[in-house]
Amino acid sequence: MTVTASGDSVLRRTRQRFPYQPGKSLMVLQSFAGGVLQEGLVQEVGLFDGDNGIILRASGTTIQFAIRSSTTGSPVETVVDQSAWNIDTASWLDFTKANIFLADLEWLGVGRVRVGFVKDGEHCYCHEFNHANLLARVYMTTAILPLSYRIAASDYAPAKMKQYCSSV
Repeated sequence: MTVTASGDSVLRRTRQRFPYQPGKSLMVLQSFAGGVLQEGLVQEVGLFDGDNGIILRASGTTIQFAIRSSTTGSPVETVVDQSAWNIDTASWLDFTKANIFLADLEWLGVGRVRVGFVKDGEHCYCHEFNHANLLARVYMTTAILPLSYRIAASDYAPAKMKQYCSSV
């Protein structure tokens, strides 16, 4: 996926929305190689649509995990920068190299979401979002979502992001 001018964006999204079975964890694996981290460039990988989802994002030079939720009627995101990840801040991560994004979620409306990467064949969780006994409502309105890859330039920033493979 390539952006070449200010305002360019590319979104690749599966037509299929992947079924979630209550009480069973949903494991998402998505391989990619991001572009160089630069201001004015947003790169996203994850299980998400415009209303809900679990997202790995490079926003400018900051790498983040986000949960998007429309439980209030419009999309709102809980965003955690890499420096605040609560399991492993992944100082080893090079976003421009081939990586496998990992998301493990139990929905049931209020379950745990673990996100990270597959490194050397091991699941390396970097952050977990816990919701049980903390929220007054579900953390997102559905877990039945498409796989998505997105790159967008708000400033002139020629960049490429490579999408390789996905599995749910």
